[in-house]
Amino acid sequence: LRASDAGRPDGDTVVWADLLPHLQDFWRLVCEHLEPRQRAGRLKQWLNLMRRRFPEAEQAYQQVRTLTDQQAISWWLDTLQRVGATADGQAPGAPAA
Repeated sequence: LRASDAGRPDGDTVVWADLLPHLQDFWRLVCEHLEPRQRAGRLKQWLNLMRRRFPEAEQAYQQVRTLTDQQAISWWLDTLQRVGATADGQAPGAPAA
């Protein structure tokens, strides 16, 4: 990511689908170590940062930006991981806010 942000081409290009397992791991760690009121914000913060590089992160951020319920976010991440990102980065049937 740093090489891309600095304008240097990188031979090991990371695509959005490669990040999905890391999103799951990050969310698991957040849920284990943070208070419930802090959890959704941490995921949104990370997605917001990734929007600079991944258009799919923009879609994901827009889907979860109004969610605060841990179960709804976990369901969304599970669905995203299970089916993979569609062409527009959305998980089919994502819960409404």
